[in-house]
Amino acid sequence: MTTGATLRLTRTADAPARVRHALQQVCAGAPASVVDDAMLLTSELVTNAVRHADGDLTVAIEREGDSIAVTVADEAEAAPVLRDAKPGDIGGRGLHLVDSIASAWGWNPTGHGKLIWFRVP
Repeated sequence: MTTGATLRLTRTADAPARVRHALQQVCAGAPASVVDDAMLLTSELVTNAVRHADGDLTVAIEREGDSIAVTVADEAEAAPVLRDAKPGDIGGRGLHLVDSIASAWGWNPTGHGKLIWFRVP
């Protein structure tokens, strides 16, 4: 069975919390470790979009069985960058988390921004 939700959000400080709430509802009953991974990665991508993107965000959450996929679309055309964060840096680790935890992830330009997605098994 597939369930999901799509949210259209402004880039505000409460956007990550709103998306986490929706993800919890869509993923109710999924294994806690999978939901925890999806929550962390979703928070990282939405926070990155709030901080670095342009315009509004669209977040799509899809659950199929115990697999969760999340896509974050924004209006910035710049490619996401895996930074080499130093020990004292405040940020710069989000995409490394996505890269190490997700079973698959990627990004695509959309012609008016980009979307970045991940899947956790």
